[in-house]
This record gives sequence, C-alpha cells and structure tokens, in this order.
Amino acid sequence: MDGGLKDLEQRAIFEEWSGLRRVSSRSLERAGAVARILELPERSRAVTVLGVVGSKGKGTAAIYASATAAAAGFTVGTVTSPGVTDNIDRIRIDGRILEHGTYRAMLEKIAAVRAELPAPDAESGYLSPSGLYLLGGIDTLLACGCDVLVVEAGIGGRSDELSLLALDAVLLTRVFDEHRDVLGPTVVDIARDKLGVVSETTRAVVSLPQTEEVRREVVARCARVGAEPIWVDSGEPAFAPGYGGRNAAAGVRAGLAVCSMNERTVDSAALARTLATVNYPGRLSEHRYRDAAVVIDSAISRDGLVAALEFATDRFGGLPDKIVVSVPAHKDFAGFVAELHGVGTARYFVRMRGSHLPYPDPGAWPWSWVEDDALPELMGTGSVLVVGTATFTGQVLRTVGADVSTVFTIPG
Repeated sequence: MDGGLKDLEQRAIFEEWSGLRRVSSRSLERAGAVARILELPERSRAVTVLGVVGSKGKGTAAIYASATAAAAGFTVGTVTSPGVTDNIDRIRIDGRILEHGTYRAMLEKIAAVRAELPAPDAESGYLSPSGLYLLGGIDTLLACGCDVLVVEAGIGGRSDELSLLALDAVLLTRVFDEHRDVLGPTVVDIARDKLGVVSETTRAVVSLPQTEEVRREVVARCARVGAEPIWVDSGEPAFAPGYGGRNAAAGVRAGLAVCSMNERTVDSAALARTLATVNYPGRLSEHRYRDAAVVIDSAISRDGLVAALEFATDRFGGLPDKIVVSVPAHKDFAGFVAELHGVGTARYFVRMRGSHLPYPDPGAWPWSWVEDDALPELMGTGSVLVVGTATFTGQVLRTVGADVSTVFTIPG
C-alpha cells in the first residue's frame, strides 16, 4: 500500500487505540454506536452470518467455511483477525482481498462515522482496531453484494464487537486457558464469554471436541436459545495438514451448515475442487526465499510446534537447519523451550522491535537471540522452520515475498 493509504489507515483505525490503550480499554458502547450509524444490525439480517470464535485456529476455520459456502454458489465475504501480512487482507470476497480503492473507501467511511461520535477519553474507552475492521469490513461486504458473511472474532465473544451482530450460526474452535485478564479467570469463564455471541437468532453451533466442562457450556447455551449443537468428530477428514486439520474440518462443517439453513446443497466434486485450492499463508505454508526452503506456521503452543516440526521434517527429509521462533511470554513460551531442548539444530528467538507484545527475558531462551532486522540474512540459506504469532509470521511472509492476495479460488 502507498504511504497515503497507510496514513489514512492510521487515522481511521488506530488513532483511538494509539492514544488510549495504556490508560483505558476498548468500548463496546462506542462500537455499538458505529454499528448503528452503519445500520449493520438491520442490514446484516438480509444475509446469513457465521461467527467464528475460539482460542486458536479461528482463521483457518473461517477460510475453510468461506470456501465451502463459495463452492455452493454463494458470494462470500470473510473478515479475519489479524490479517496475513497486512490489514487490507483481513477482508476478502470469495477468497480475494479488496481492491485498494474499495479499501480506501472503507477507511474514509470509518473516519467519517467516528467524526459523528463524541471524542473518546479514558473513561469512555476507545474503538479497537479489530472491532473497526470487523464493522467496516461487514459494511463493505454488504455493499459489495455478499450473501454469506464469515466473521472471525478478535478476542472473546460476548466481550468482542462480533456480539453486536445477530448470528445465524457460530463456529467454536477449541477453547483454551487464555486472556484471563479479559475473558475471565477460568476456562469455563472463557468459554462463556466466547459463547456469548450465541443468541436467539442462532440456529446452529458447530464445535470441535472440547473438555467436558466446556462441552457442558456449549450444550447449555444451545439449549437456552434453541440452537442445534453440531460436534465435529476427531475422526473426520482433515482438509489441511498438521494441527490445522481439525480447524479446517470444523470450517467445512460450518460451511455446510450455512448451506443447509439456506436449503442449498453442495456438489461434492465442486467442493473438493474448491477446497483443493485453499492456500492460507502462515499455516504450514511452504516458500522459497533466496537459497532457502521455508515452512511458516502461526503456532503458539507446544502442540502446535510439535505438529509444525513434524510437517517440516517430512518436507525437508530431515530436521530443519534452523528453527526460528517468536512467541510472547504470556503464550506457551515455556513449552517451546521444553520441546526444543531435545532438537539438535540451530534455534533462534526473534524479538520484533516496536512490538507491544511482552517478550520473555533473553536469558530465558537458551539459544540464539536476534532482532527482527536479522530475518533476511537468517532466512536466506538452508531449510528453515518459522513458528510464532500471526504478527511475526506476517512479517516473515512479507520478507519472503509471499502472495497473500487469494486464499482460495472457485474453479470454473
């Protein structure tokens, strides 16, 4: 994107967050005012809306749900959080990112709507960037004629801007112990927050296998509003490699549920052809960079690291020459260290300069510690496995020049 578009993005989306994030918190009340000005509660009822919540794998699930509905002939708009390499690729129509002109118009409209609101302060709270992308994205996708929307929550459910919409279906990926400061002190509290987007308009909740306590919450919430619980069996076909296979399977099931509630069937051959085109960079994706073969995955747990290492070892025909990691201290940093102690290859931790993420102390990482300006040289030779947050893998994807414009296509 050009500098002018970046400046507009900063003003429209990030201005309130930049000014108040250290002294306040996001405001659903202000976000609700934005939604009302855009008339989203009313306009979104004319289409089918699938909300995606959970602790990990939401993006993969959203992409596969979108591809499934698109294979049935729907025009599908997708909002994911965060983007793959940039903010413009948070919002897609039938798998493709918005044109720059459409994105500019969206940012200008958000800026105009914000100007109608009282100025924010520490007491009122701020409009969160993820929430503005969600609301602005939905407004744009509706204007572009989409008839199915697949929308990923930022963090949580009831506490997220996604809760401002009446959802026809909800997809719940695995629920883990995360974001306690925002979502609650226990896994049950976290599950209740995420399930807070399920309302009387919700006809189906598609869920991956959960712990027994979370499963009870799903059943109770569905019973309360009359929604059908649809459980994704662990033995169902995996449409994506490694750890993401279960999330892809959940996405396909949710996409099929959307088709069913619209009384539309999906030709199995057309579905298979469409799913075969899915390419979601940063989710066990393979790349060439200079003289290197690179596998990139946005895993932030020890289990995810194990799956990524197995995948890369299979692709490279042996252990990677280098394993490059970047995870904050509040994620499973300890699990990464414990797992990599037994791996006999070069291991690097990358600190992203300017990031607001809480990185561990360098002394807690037993191997090489580098800054992100070392990435081009570090990644240029041999076989490389890159694992870490979506923000980090997005920077690596930019470094290797990955094409993120299309995450699936609809074969003619």
